[in-house]
Amino acid sequence: MTKVSDNNLEVLDGQQRITSVGRFVTDKFAIKDENGMEQYFGGMAKDKKEKILETKLLIYECEGTESQIKEWFKTINIAGVPLVPQELLNAIYSGQFVTLGKEEFSNSQNANIQNGAHT
Repeated sequence: MTKVSDNNLEVLDGQQRITSVGRFVTDKFAIKDENGMEQYFGGMAKDKKEKILETKLLIYECEGTESQIKEWFKTINIAGVPLVPQELLNAIYSGQFVTLGKEEFSNSQNANIQNGAHT
């Protein structure tokens, strides 16, 4: 994460994971439990819900120029499964247009995507 302002951080890596956790705990989709049954967060046992909500996430805060941070992002994504060129472009190019585009089109439940309409 990089510091955008005193109270805001910007996610550099892990945005999909963070979004998925947020969508799960707001009952946007179910997961399969140990018995293969679909389970929404709201229907889970209290102890399991608490465990999920109380789990601390390890984050690294990056500092530097925009170019340095983008270079760092490319470097850490060399390990594991390499990003395809479009994923790398999506990740390292930022700005209001890119941010709004991701918000609009990364949610498959968005009515604009379901209807094929674009705003």
